[in-house]
Amino acid sequence: MVPTNKVDKTPYELWYGKVPKLSYLKVWGCEAFVKWDMPDKLQQRFVKCIFIGYPNETIGYYFYFPLENKIVVARYAEFMEKNLIFQEVSGRAIKLEEIQDVDTSPSKITSKFLWRLKVSNHLKRK
Repeated sequence: MVPTNKVDKTPYELWYGKVPKLSYLKVWGCEAFVKWDMPDKLQQRFVKCIFIGYPNETIGYYFYFPLENKIVVARYAEFMEKNLIFQEVSGRAIKLEEIQDVDTSPSKITSKFLWRLKVSNHLKRK
């Protein structure tokens, strides 16, 4: 994506003179296996989390840990970007139904709309 048709480079390329490095960008909402800092000998070394963003104040990634309902910052993780999350929370699949309420009552005119009508009628009389 470039600013105009005449410029064939991105603003980053024009400013810094090199192509931006985008390899650190990850798919938002993808599953990731986050490494525990200090696991016990018999505990898991990686925990399944969901990637939710990038922190401003530190190097790493934000992850949502659904088992404990926490958001954690971790630097090392294995991202499963090709696997999509199938809305599974705590082992139960969530089924969403679309609910539509049909409003049969006539809509009311707001005062803002009336004010515009009065102004336009006033201008027509002159």
